[in-house]
Amino acid sequence: MSLHPLFFPVSLDQLQPVVILYVGPETILPLTSALAAIVGVLLLVWHRVVELVRKTWWFCTNKAQSASKTQLPADKEAD
Repeated sequence: MSLHPLFFPVSLDQLQPVVILYVGPETILPLTSALAAIVGVLLLVWHRVVELVRKTWWFCTNKAQSASKTQLPADKEAD
């Protein structure tokens, strides 16, 4: 489907990808508001997030260290 070439020399099939990719202020502002809300909540509970990451890291690293300490070398197992 194409419009009259005098007013619109491009067919609608060629214009469709451009229309889909158009991002205007009415699209960006709600997205930035949502992003700001997420960042705000993270800032409110940041100390708890850091504490959770530290405990998880400590748990994983200590578990790996304790597992490596409890394993005996292969030559001592044969004795």
